[in-house]
Amino acid sequence: MPQIANGVLSPAKNLCIQAANLSKATITILVDQKLTTISRKNIKQLNAINHLAKTNVKEAPDTR
Repeated sequence: MPQIANGVLSPAKNLCIQAANLSKATITILVDQKLTTISRKNIKQLNAINHLAKTNVKEAPDTR
C-alpha cells in the first residue's frame, strides 16, 4: 500500500503527487480514484509542526 511520509499537503484545486513504487507490483490509479483523505490537525500536531519548522536541523555527516 503506498504511503506518504514527511509531507504536509495544503488544500488546492489541483495537486501533482509523485509516488515511488518500490514493489514489483503495478500500481494502477483510475480517474477520480480517491487516493487519500486530508484532515485538519489538532492543536498539539500544529504546535509540533511549527516547532519543527522553526528548529535549526543539521544533517548527519555522510558516512559512505
